Amino acid sequence: MEKLGVLISTVEQPIDLTNPDSKVLLSIYLTLPEVENDKNSIRTTEGSRRARIEGCWTGSAPRGYDNCRVENKSTLRPNEAAPYIKECFERLALGIYSANEVRQYINNQKYPYKNGVFKITNTQKMEN
Repeated sequence: MEKLGVLISTVEQPIDLTNPDSKVLLSIYLTLPEVENDKNSIRTTEGSRRARIEGCWTGSAPRGYDNCRVENKSTLRPNEAAPYIKECFERLALGIYSANEVRQYINNQKYPYKNGVFKITNTQKMEN
C-alpha cells in the first residue's frame, strides 16, 4: 500500500507499516469489525428462529394481512383485503381454475378496496 501512496491512519494510534508488528495490528483492526458483523448475523438469525418457534411472525406481512403486536409479540392480523385473498386461494384450491383465471375473476368482481377496487396484477403471482 505504501508503494501506491496509501497512508493508513487510525483514531487511537498511527500504524507504521514498515514495522512488522504494525502489520499484525492492522490485520486485527481490519478483522475485528468483520468478526463482530458475523456474530451479529448469528444472533439475529437465532433471535428470528426463536421468535418463529414462539409463534411470532418475523417478516413482512403477505398481502391480505398487516403486521401487528399482540402481548408484545409480532404477529399478523387480517386487513380489508383478506376476504379477497381467501377467495383467491379457495378458487385455486378447487383445482379447476388456473391462477390467471382466478386473477381475472377477482378483478372482474370489482371488490371495494382503499378508495378504489381490489386488483391482482400479473406480477403478484399465485402459485398452483
